Amino acid sequence: MTATMVATLPVRVADAASQAFSSEERAQDSVQSVVGVARISGQIMALDEAILDRVMIYLSLLASLNIALFVFNMIPLLPLDGGHIVNALYEGASAPSPGCVGPPSCPARPTSLA
Repeated sequence: MTATMVATLPVRVADAASQAFSSEERAQDSVQSVVGVARISGQIMALDEAILDRVMIYLSLLASLNIALFVFNMIPLLPLDGGHIVNALYEGASAPSPGCVGPPSCPARPTSLA
């Protein structure tokens, strides 16, 4: 479900932006800002439930936010961590191995300046 949310995020953000500047009402399942998440957490704490139930709901909200941020951060774009991981894997795969000396399968090593 989280991967589906991340995959549809650009469309959902565009919908929220168009709804913000028009008279169209926002959908209940649209994207939320930090203010929206704070409102939801306030509503959770104001529920007429046992304190343990409210804490469990609140912790599940925090866990789902954490998982969603992790999945979004692993998208392989350079500013995100996923982009840095892809770049490091590419550099590691294209670098010559340290013990490689001279065979045609090994690219030439740069000479030292000393």
